[in-house]
Amino acid sequence: MKRKFFCIACSALLTMIASVTYAGSMIGVKGGYFVWRPYFKDVNPEWNASMKNGSGMLSGPVISISLTDDLAITVAGLFGTQEVGWDVEEPDNHTKYSVKTKRYDIDSALNYTITPNVKFFIGYKYQYFDSEIIQFRSWWNNSGYVNQSDYSLVTSQYPSHGVAAGIGLGLPLTETYFVTGNMSFIYFFKNSSDMKLDITTRKTGSVNYEMRKVSLDATQFGVNFEPSVGAKISESVIGTLGARLVWTRMKGKEDHPNDFIKKGDVWNDYLYGIFVSVMYML
Repeated sequence: MKRKFFCIACSALLTMIASVTYAGSMIGVKGGYFVWRPYFKDVNPEWNASMKNGSGMLSGPVISISLTDDLAITVAGLFGTQEVGWDVEEPDNHTKYSVKTKRYDIDSALNYTITPNVKFFIGYKYQYFDSEIIQFRSWWNNSGYVNQSDYSLVTSQYPSHGVAAGIGLGLPLTETYFVTGNMSFIYFFKNSSDMKLDITTRKTGSVNYEMRKVSLDATQFGVNFEPSVGAKISESVIGTLGARLVWTRMKGKEDHPNDFIKKGDVWNDYLYGIFVSVMYML
């Protein structure tokens, strides 16, 4: 289904590119290093209170298509993997954690230039997390020998998408350098997280295995903020250095007593980091 949607979106974009003038249009790439404070940290504090922030490189294409002097369509994507590992030491046990997440962010917008320095835009955002959380815990007795251990694997797929609206500001500093800032509000009208939990517990003389699935539904909204400074490298090449902050707030719709989740619980997700981009003017 995701592949079909992607193919339809690409076909529509290529058709649009073929039907408009290239004047003022741009194509390029964006990439940077980002830190992720995952929403998992709030979902189940008993399990995830010690969770550290993940980090990693994200990169993707950027396309801007001019429709008229005042209207333009932009599409930008950031894709990559973020991961983290950490240990928790207790008087009678030791726990090792690892989290690995594949992240996909796609932002598209229809931009209307109000003045040379101000634009307003509306658009669509797609966001997808594919995560794997591993917990390995071992206990020992008074003699220092391990007498119990458990291995837990949680896999989670979290697609969400919604509408966005925002404002962009630009200010030339010289003929070569400029600064910009974009801020948008997003309301997600489709989102759900499907989690699968596999837990194996080994005690002296026995092995227990448990598997269950949890589907988390939530209302969700967020904010994107992206300031940058740029330079005209040549007549057709522009480079920028910027920062990106994405804050998403989720509010649970259902109770899940077995996983310490209550209706109305609030989970916050943050992505922040720096990036560089290079754009070629067509």
